[in-house]
Formats: sequence, C-alpha cells, structure tokens
Amino acid sequence: MGYIAVCSIVESVVMLCMVLFFIRRGSGAAVVGYVYLVSLAALAAVMLPCLLREKALAMPTIDLIFWRNMALWSWPFAVCAIASMVIPNTDTVMISFFLGDTPVAYYSACVTMLGIVGFVQNSVASAMFPAMSNINANNPEALPKTYEKAFKLVSVTGLPLCVCGAAAAGPLLVA
Repeated sequence: MGYIAVCSIVESVVMLCMVLFFIRRGSGAAVVGYVYLVSLAALAAVMLPCLLREKALAMPTIDLIFWRNMALWSWPFAVCAIASMVIPNTDTVMISFFLGDTPVAYYSACVTMLGIVGFVQNSVASAMFPAMSNINANNPEALPKTYEKAFKLVSVTGLPLCVCGAAAAGPLLVA
C-alpha cells in the first residue's frame, strides 16, 4: 500500500507542476490533459519492456489463425460500435446544417433533459435484468406475465419525468 500512496503523491505533484507550467505559458486546460495522457503513454511504453526484461517473462506469442477468426466473426460488432458513435450526433449535425445554430441549442437542451428520463428507465430495466433471467431459467411459463409487469414499471418510472419535463421545458428554455 505504501507504493500506491507514493505513486499518488508523485502523480499529484507532477500534475500540479504541469498545470502551473501551462498556466504560466498561457495555454488552455485541454493542453494539460493532452500532455498528461501522452506522458503516461510514453512512461508505460518505456516501463513495459523494462518490466518484461527484469521479470524474465516469456515474450507473448501471436496466434494468427485465432486473430483471423476473431476478426472475421467480430466485424458486425465493429459496425455496430461505429454506428453507435455516429448515429447519436447525426441529428444535431443535420439540424445545424439545415436550420442553423439556435435551433441546435434548443434541441440539445431538450435532448439532454430527456436523456435523464432514458437514464432512469435504463437503470430500472438493468436492475430487473438479473431477476428476469432467473425467472426465465427457473419458471419460463411465468416470464410473459413478469415481462408485462416489468414493462409497466419501466413505463411508470418514465411517465412522471416526461410530464414534468414537458411542463418545465418552456421556462428552462427561455431562461
């Protein structure tokens, strides 16, 4: 545990020195984060070979047949991952392109408020998933009725948030 404390102190001191250095130079806060991440990556790139050499660990081997099969079977997941990064921002880009920046600001504010509703509903649904899985494994006949109750519960959790969000949308967007 002593090493963790020492590393934490050294990390804090290094971060403080970097922040003071970049503030003195007049750079933005984002530069500090970039330099910090690049410094950590460079440190890891230097330490890993030294650690491997000191511990005399065997160098890892690469199974090309395994990785070829993994690449062939995982391309649908890659497509889904790329789509999940592109699709959420497509609407904002399209609104900005066709209508300008002001409607994008209103739209982004509303989407952010509705994101809270989605977060609450996803949390409730995720919390119910283990119980639903257990019911499916132990008593599959009861699953449709349980699913219906779970759907109603998730709907009931989101409905008050939607109504309150719609009622508060006008004053929040005007402010």
